[in-house]
Amino acid sequence: VLSLSDDGGNGSAPTFANMMSQQFPNAPGTYDLIRKLAGVAEGTELQGKVAAEANQEFLNAVSFTKGCYLGQELTARVQYTGAVRKRIMPLFMVNVNMQIPRPWLVASQVQSRFASTVEDNGEEKKEDGDDMVDDTMPRLPRLSASAVGSMVAMISGSVPNAGTEEQSSSSFPASDLEELQAQSDALFEQLQSYKPGDKIYDTKDGKTIGQIIATPAEGTNVLLAQMRLDRVGLLSGGSGAWSHTNKVTIGDSDDSGSSSPLRYLPYLPLWWPSIDPETGKARTD
Repeated sequence: VLSLSDDGGNGSAPTFANMMSQQFPNAPGTYDLIRKLAGVAEGTELQGKVAAEANQEFLNAVSFTKGCYLGQELTARVQYTGAVRKRIMPLFMVNVNMQIPRPWLVASQVQSRFASTVEDNGEEKKEDGDDMVDDTMPRLPRLSASAVGSMVAMISGSVPNAGTEEQSSSSFPASDLEELQAQSDALFEQLQSYKPGDKIYDTKDGKTIGQIIATPAEGTNVLLAQMRLDRVGLLSGGSGAWSHTNKVTIGDSDDSGSSSPLRYLPYLPLWWPSIDPETGKARTD
């Protein structure tokens, strides 16, 4: 995921490192930042996790044809029977006063439309405009690490001041940038106070919807969490569609209410296949 096949050394194709160096500095911590933006868990973050819940089959890290290996029976059982109800995925965290980026506004509308086409008995019904939505449409934004990195820079107020008249006319007012910077600094500080293993609670019903696997890189707002797929709109049933107006608290159940509520904006890394909403696994059709 974090490397691409090169061109065999003839210099005709850019390497992944070259492409990423145009946006991310060559400095300690860059790899950790990029892998979190790309939604890749590793090392101790995978400890105690079922292979499917850690997306290992998407990374070609699991064989379903090879002979015996530790955990093969459980891995095969999850793959061939039942459904995957939780997966590790990246969450773009914002406070409740921040403007929601357009990709998630669109995703919320799509999920709302999906939910409105299902009646209580599970039968699909058609409403005006439902022919605009089909079951293969992505229910969440599908984003690259570089695209998410640009959004992180934008909410942090790291917007370059343009020099031309045309560019300067579209620049943010200084007061708005200062307010955005203050909000993002508070958000980053709050996110750094959490730790792996902290649970994520939906304030709407108080239920646990996920658990932090890896906290954000310093100065960013993207964390890795093992999330219930029905709570991000990727699995049918459960609580219904994911909404951009959600509110969550993070921490132990005893003190989760003491922290400011946040919004979680999940997204699909580019390396994920299309997810079957009935099984939580890769589509086979």
